[in-house]
Amino acid sequence: MNKRLTLAELQSISLSILCKIDSFCRNNNIRYSLTYGTLIGAVRHKGFIPWDDDVDIMMPRPDYERFLSEFKSDEEVMLISEYQSYITFSRVCDVKTTICETLLPYAPQELSSKAGVWIDIFPIDGVESDIQSFRNKVDLINHYCSLQLQRRWGCPPLTLSKGYMYFFKLLYRKIKYIASPVSKINNAIRKCREPYTFENADYVSQIVCGKIYDREIFKKEIFDEYVEVTFEGYNFKAVSCWDEVLRATYGDYMELPSKEKRIQHSVNHTFFYWK
Repeated sequence: MNKRLTLAELQSISLSILCKIDSFCRNNNIRYSLTYGTLIGAVRHKGFIPWDDDVDIMMPRPDYERFLSEFKSDEEVMLISEYQSYITFSRVCDVKTTICETLLPYAPQELSSKAGVWIDIFPIDGVESDIQSFRNKVDLINHYCSLQLQRRWGCPPLTLSKGYMYFFKLLYRKIKYIASPVSKINNAIRKCREPYTFENADYVSQIVCGKIYDREIFKKEIFDEYVEVTFEGYNFKAVSCWDEVLRATYGDYMELPSKEKRIQHSVNHTFFYWK
């Protein structure tokens, strides 16, 4: 039986993937920034939030699309782009040393069966300047993302290997969502980017992943300048206005959450093992 990764081992593998992405982006002039809990960790802890187990980065849409077209998978890592998966953002996964057993599929079996520990890469898109229009868009996208989440449960192929109960639950989901394939839902999410592009908009946001906050809207200029931040002894990129970004998203991000909220992300739904 394969051995499950500890939190420290998960963090170590994630860090090695981040170093690889950072090197590629610097060598190819691709803009990126640490984001979400990873950015909080860099600022507050100079590394991982002690109970956190993943890494998130963001890229302006033009850089994100360049990354997807130019970054090459190798014997160590594999890129699973949003155009290959059941989600609308991308991941770079370890394929050399770890594997994943997840209860929530995010890519076809031929890809997800090879993937181990991953890093999430979120595109930043242009959005409307009017805050109420943006909030309406956020509500719509969160609705689509909720549908996507439900539909993804019905994506795995039918099998009796996990018993009859699992088989019939999966069959029920496939019948229930037959008129709403995940590709249709994801195309609806992508359509929400229209009519704005990163280049022609004054404001930008991350709008393709669920649970978007309507306060996550920023002037495009914040993605013009970057600074170095220390994370686990390495220097990585962050938008120079990182404080503005974190305060808009989290409020007082320097305050530690209560002990009951200090939970490892993957503890309830994703399991990583050594090969």
